[in-house]
Amino acid sequence: MAALKPKLLPLAAALAAAITFFWPFFASHGDTLSGDLGDNRLHLVILEHWRAVVAGQAPALSPNFFAPVPGVLAYSDALLLFVPPYLLLRALTLEPHLAYQLTLVALKILAFLALFALLRRAAGLSPALAAWAAALFALSNVYSVSLGHGQLASHAFLPLILWLARLAWDLLPTRPLAAHSCAAAAAALFGLLFFTAYYIAFFFGLTLGLCLAIFFLLDLRQPAGRFPWRRALPLTASSAAVFTLSLAPFLITYLPLLHATGGRTWSAVQDQTLGLAQLISPGAANFLWGAAVEDNAALFQLDALRESGRGWPPITACLFLLATLAIWRRPKPTPAHRLAAAACLSALLLAVAATACAGLYPWRLIHYLVPGASGVRVPQRINLVLNLAVVIVLATFLRAVFQKSKFRPALAALLLLVLIEQLNWNAHPGYSRQADRAFLDRIPPPPPSCRSFYSIRSPRLHPTWIQVDAMLLARRFNIPTLHGYSGITPPGWRCDTNQDSCALSLQSWASLHNLSPGLCTLDITTATWTAGFVKH
Repeated sequence: MAALKPKLLPLAAALAAAITFFWPFFASHGDTLSGDLGDNRLHLVILEHWRAVVAGQAPALSPNFFAPVPGVLAYSDALLLFVPPYLLLRALTLEPHLAYQLTLVALKILAFLALFALLRRAAGLSPALAAWAAALFALSNVYSVSLGHGQLASHAFLPLILWLARLAWDLLPTRPLAAHSCAAAAAALFGLLFFTAYYIAFFFGLTLGLCLAIFFLLDLRQPAGRFPWRRALPLTASSAAVFTLSLAPFLITYLPLLHATGGRTWSAVQDQTLGLAQLISPGAANFLWGAAVEDNAALFQLDALRESGRGWPPITACLFLLATLAIWRRPKPTPAHRLAAAACLSALLLAVAATACAGLYPWRLIHYLVPGASGVRVPQRINLVLNLAVVIVLATFLRAVFQKSKFRPALAALLLLVLIEQLNWNAHPGYSRQADRAFLDRIPPPPPSCRSFYSIRSPRLHPTWIQVDAMLLARRFNIPTLHGYSGITPPGWRCDTNQDSCALSLQSWASLHNLSPGLCTLDITTATWTAGFVKH
């Protein structure tokens, strides 16, 4: 039992971090869900689609919205790595809302444990400092303000990928087969991450590429003690092959749409790029700094109809800058030193590149020069990936500080303050699971004659919510809907914010695509189905 306790402590700390992060959900006894009635319920649609695919009720690439357009899975993130835990929870008879929320909780626990294991193995951190760093990663403010986009929670897989890669390297001299297996698992996860959440996968690849390039340049300058590149080549080659294979589902799904649309225009990206002050903006709802941000609304661009507040809280940002200066001032005699220097410089350069500086937009170079960058609309979401480098750099820097300092109690208090400044429970106050279920449960099944449907009249005020209501009902009743919601829409499909205009547009869409036979109209307000078009 005594030997078991040290192994259970990280799990207990991971559970505590997850409960703290999702406190509104646990405090409401499972009623307050993360995000709002828009994007995160879209993820319910996608995950329920995968459940239907497993049951043989739907083709993999064609969810039953935006009917009758095929291949509309490419219009949204596919969430593939979310599917195993979600299906497991659904198999345990949990309803969709709860299964999705607990999937997010499980990913938070995974992020903590994987980073804890990585820092213990790769950096030799003490259990206490590794647990602090894992808690900082799990609780980070940048993840709180992104809860409205649940697909971004796939950042939880990044520490696992790095841990598997490091484990592979450690096993290579003595157990080559196990090493190649771990490397293959890391490569497969990375490839499937593209088919889960493109932003996280692309930003991770970009960060990793820049970090390795800087590391390589630093390594070339060393007269001795260079990284054993030749020894790494077989492992790299096998990993690259596995990565290419695991990338195939993503390419098959999304490349046709990329060729058809050409990706995002630079003007759309530029419109989402905010100023340099965003790097230290934790948002107006942050527990410690929210009031200061709100008092300086113009500086932090709170009035912009764009994603803001996705930076690092001030103390965390200052500590990272100190760590970067300290690391670059020291000699770099070993590959570990050079990797740390490359990691902090990569994070700093890319974080600045994702902002607007004195009228300049460094991201423009990335948008035009880096393959795949045209799929990105919000550059500052890269902070969700860079945060992993920030946390790792901080942890290794603070280990050296603790070893030399005589003021450990003061440093411990500082570390606690860093955790506290991450707290942000009101950036996305959430929505009621019971209320949303009750709203949808009012709707009876459609008549057997209905082969597709569109909706009219809804008490919902937000047009996005109405679209997602129809998509959820379409999946529940296994009947296609003309409605849909994503960052991209099919050519010719439109649904104005006005409900009557939307209904008229969808009627025209139905006539254009010969959907009138078997088409039904759903009045969501009265929860009634009617065959054919309804005049309004």
